[in-house]
Amino acid sequence: MNRIAKQLPLFVVCIYLLTFISCNKMPQRSYWPTDEWKTARAESVGMDSQKIAGALSTYTMKNLGLHSLLVIHNGFVVVEGYGYPYTKDTLHNINSVTKSFTSSLYGIALEKGLVASIDSPMLNSFPKRLETEQDERKRKMTIQDILTMRTGLNWNEDGGGNIESSFSRMLGAEDCLSFILDTPMLTDSGKTFDYNTGASHILTALLEDKTGGLERFARQSLFSPLGIHTIHWKKDPQGIPMGGYGLSLTSRDMAKLGFLYLNKGLWDGKQIIPRSWVEEAVKAHTATPGSFSPGYFYGYQWWISPDKKTYIAQGYGGQNIFVNPDLDLIIVTTAALNYRRLNDYYTLITQEIPASCVSAGKIPENKEGEQALDSLLAAWASPPPAQAIRLPSAFAQNTDTTFVFDTNEQDLQSLTITLDSEKGIIIRQTYQSKRGEQGITECIGSLGGEYRLSRSVMNEARYQFGDTPIQTACRLIESGDEQTLLMEIVPLGIVEGPFLDRFSVENQEITFTRINQANRRSVTIKGRKT
Repeated sequence: MNRIAKQLPLFVVCIYLLTFISCNKMPQRSYWPTDEWKTARAESVGMDSQKIAGALSTYTMKNLGLHSLLVIHNGFVVVEGYGYPYTKDTLHNINSVTKSFTSSLYGIALEKGLVASIDSPMLNSFPKRLETEQDERKRKMTIQDILTMRTGLNWNEDGGGNIESSFSRMLGAEDCLSFILDTPMLTDSGKTFDYNTGASHILTALLEDKTGGLERFARQSLFSPLGIHTIHWKKDPQGIPMGGYGLSLTSRDMAKLGFLYLNKGLWDGKQIIPRSWVEEAVKAHTATPGSFSPGYFYGYQWWISPDKKTYIAQGYGGQNIFVNPDLDLIIVTTAALNYRRLNDYYTLITQEIPASCVSAGKIPENKEGEQALDSLLAAWASPPPAQAIRLPSAFAQNTDTTFVFDTNEQDLQSLTITLDSEKGIIIRQTYQSKRGEQGITECIGSLGGEYRLSRSVMNEARYQFGDTPIQTACRLIESGDEQTLLMEIVPLGIVEGPFLDRFSVENQEITFTRINQANRRSVTIKGRKT
């Protein structure tokens, strides 16, 4: 054996070690965004502002349905944009991104010895259920099966045909956890991926019980250390935080979870999530055939891209946290995505923006690119031009008129129209659901035609925010009809809408039509004057 051959094993070991050290070495952070994210010009952190501006102008954020866009490179916010009327302070429901927070909290609780090992059967944590469960397949389902969505339950997330979705049935249940645990088995657990929001709720129910209150535990062990102070977490009828979709955060606070994972669970010298958990959570544990992302893999409530370079906390409608460790890059979006432009969205997020990372360090300034990027973001944040509105004659003398409605699919009880000399038109809608939940939506339409912001309980936002008022932006629109008033309503922080409300008054009756401008679906209800 020659000298080269003898030294080859040692050479291979050295190369392996160098590669291992390189791949696992984390960048040194000059600061931590606990109190506030720091911003930087693109070129100062190795990004090409001209490329970013070119990509954003090609796809246009509004046409894609984006509400916000954050690009964070080397720990600095390079792009931060919000489509009017959204701002950096807007709480947005993050839908299934909640699952990635739920998974993280389980990892923290496991490290603290509060919850069972992921290899233990799930029903061991629910002793009363374990006593009565007859299906051996369900008795064998482990916590890891739930984390990876290989439960084996006969769960139909989206429904289809004449089958109502399991998700919708869970939302309508008086006891969400019982509904989920009562779902029969379809196959053995641990075998096949089947997307299941109910599975994530099992985790929060378990955490609620074992931590003495999940939201309190989450604030103490995860949110507060990261500097996340303003949240909303929707609860089920038993008071358990919804594990699969119920959390609402600002875009900047969403990005903090991505930054925590990018740094292997470490935050300003403290290990918030065990490093081993982070690595397992973003490992490709299972393929996802038959899902809405069939080419991706799944970890512990995280999606893994096929090339393994990016992992994603992914929520319906475009609520996403993309993390690319190789590029030290985080991209966050909130949205009501235009699904006809879905390919454009993914091209922008997974190809165009990452391609603008051209260097690991500083590159020469590009004033033209910076100005182009600034102009795009400023235009996106600006309200549409206001236009004076002529009030239809049927409403011009209407000082305070109330209409009532019979039982209807919108749960609308009454509607009051008030003409205010200073504010314009005030429309107050009162709802009461079949479960007794009540809410009042109050919209103000200025005769100047500009948007007016207010806070209301919206029926369409109830499954995400419950009885908590959300911010809405409302404006009057010229109808061209003396009997008809038009008002646009933009509810902030949800995927639904914007809505166009049409009020047509004739004699003692009103015809109210609400049109969802995103999907063109409409509902019409007739009421009578009191």
